[in-house]
Amino acid sequence: MGRLEDAVDIRKQQLISKLLKHHIYKKDGQQLYELTLSEVEQVYATLNKRPS
Repeated sequence: MGRLEDAVDIRKQQLISKLLKHHIYKKDGQQLYELTLSEVEQVYATLNKRPS
């Protein structure tokens, strides 16, 4: 794999790990690992907008 693909995979895995800690496993019936990095970032951004 190229460096860019590696960086994308690492970033995606980091965000998925954070989402899993908040018991978020799916978006619209798809597992997080099936989503693109952009989609995972959207889910994570939504998490950060929620009131605590």
